[in-house]
Amino acid sequence: MNADEALQLRGEAGEGCGSSGDDDLADAERARLMLVELERGDELAREGLHLTANGVDIKPTPDGGYHLQALEQPPEPATLDDKLRSYVKKSIVGLQSKLNDVVRVFQNIITGFIRGIFLFFFTLMIGAFILIDLDKVHAFLRSLFPANVRDDYDDVTD
Repeated sequence: MNADEALQLRGEAGEGCGSSGDDDLADAERARLMLVELERGDELAREGLHLTANGVDIKPTPDGGYHLQALEQPPEPATLDDKLRSYVKKSIVGLQSKLNDVVRVFQNIITGFIRGIFLFFFTLMIGAFILIDLDKVHAFLRSLFPANVRDDYDDVTD
């Protein structure tokens, strides 16, 4: 179905009159959908598409456009069962999203807690190593300085 066929589904197109701005919405109550087509730089031609009370069905097409079609029959009213199913489905999707957020927060809390414990014990191990082998630590630090200033290092550390 092309665009011309979609325009002819439900009656004749309305006649546009005058330039842009002259009674643009004069038939707003009659027309359910107003299509505007640019003809020249300073003039607009209006076409009104009169549809039945059933409305239109707009579906996206694979090429990025939209397929507009008048509905032949009114949509069936949703039953209470359908409404409840839709409400429960939306609620479950919302709860899943919130549950994912809660799980992510708890993961961050547990990860932070374990990291804190690891860093605490790592600090204790380094402190114990320094206390046990203080002379070896001083010898290592002294070896980092050039030979001509090592005597100054000894004066500072004593």
